[in-house]
Amino acid sequence: AACRLRWPMILTAIRALTDEYNTGFGRDAVVVVEGSDLEHPSVTLESAVSEHSTLGITVDGAELCVRSKGAVDSSESMRWVALDRTNEDIAAYLVQDWMERL
Repeated sequence: AACRLRWPMILTAIRALTDEYNTGFGRDAVVVVEGSDLEHPSVTLESAVSEHSTLGITVDGAELCVRSKGAVDSSESMRWVALDRTNEDIAAYLVQDWMERL
């Protein structure tokens, strides 16, 4: 329940990081798409500059399930992230590594 309660703030922090990234890039390099399933809130980040590169984040019980798909070899990875940081730090932890590889 705590994860679902914190999700809106984490999503706001993810959007802020994405906006900063896009501003620095000079265009919308990353598009944020919110999921419509209210039972399992999620967001997908899609790269507009690196074809087929996506990052999906879904509330999964007390943790966040993170699925990333790389553009280079189309490999997909999955991991779970605990909510043991601030909302802003969680957002940064979730998206920065993926964004650096775009």
